[in-house]
Amino acid sequence: MEMAMSGDQTQRFWDGFQWIVRTNDQVKAAHQGVSDINQSAVEAAASAVTGEDAATKEKRIAASKTVIIEGVALDLGITARELQKYILDELRKANGTTDVEIADIDMNNGPTSVAVELADRTMVETLKRLDGKLSMLGETLHIRRLNEETVHTNIQSAAIALAAMQEMIGKGEGQLNMKMGSLKTVAPSCVVKVSNVFEREEELTAELYEELKEDMEEEFGKIPHLKRIKIIRNGEERLGAEVGCVFVEFRDKRSAECALKKMKGRIYDGREIQVTYIDEKLYYKELCIE
Repeated sequence: MEMAMSGDQTQRFWDGFQWIVRTNDQVKAAHQGVSDINQSAVEAAASAVTGEDAATKEKRIAASKTVIIEGVALDLGITARELQKYILDELRKANGTTDVEIADIDMNNGPTSVAVELADRTMVETLKRLDGKLSMLGETLHIRRLNEETVHTNIQSAAIALAAMQEMIGKGEGQLNMKMGSLKTVAPSCVVKVSNVFEREEELTAELYEELKEDMEEEFGKIPHLKRIKIIRNGEERLGAEVGCVFVEFRDKRSAECALKKMKGRIYDGREIQVTYIDEKLYYKELCIE
């Protein structure tokens, strides 16, 4: 994590919301009081930065048509179009109407979070009521208004602040796993997904399929305990399993780890290969195709 030091013994660290400048004495005091982080402290800090009182902020948040959805498995290659369809389907089921519209989706909000702008504020409340009730590819989705703090977000912010302070005072414990909580990462498993090896909007012809299959077998065949290579063809696609992606099954995790290391950063047909572990329970329940 980047830090800056100056002659007056000030230090900077990221508290989860902004860069904070502290003297050494302030850093020590902050470390002593880190266990006391609470909602009132968050509100006070936000008020100091924005000049808003709690009531003004609440009105601004209530007027927003944008929600943040956390827990989205973006590493599995979910697109804005797929996410839009999923959200619209859930809103229609919850609201009992087809009159639902999404104005925009920002897929670059975070490692596993997206910003969704709805066309109607009433739909924001409908979607918020689904907080914690929706599951996508094995992950529970957390939904909140833009800039609205929740227990979930405050836990993350506190963890980020704690990690930053620990690193700054030299405890060596500040390398925060940014996929913690809703930023969850997948533990090593026996299944690896290889994607971005094919233009997903195109048709995977028989010729292209055979070429891709031959290349994948050549690469992964060198790794012991290979169980199966499955390439998703047109008509087999589903959420998390797009056309042209490759699922590679091994008989043990060590072999899968070798595969992941072997393929990470490689270029295929001019594209940088994306490779990730797939939770085995999720794979065999929702993604596996015979």
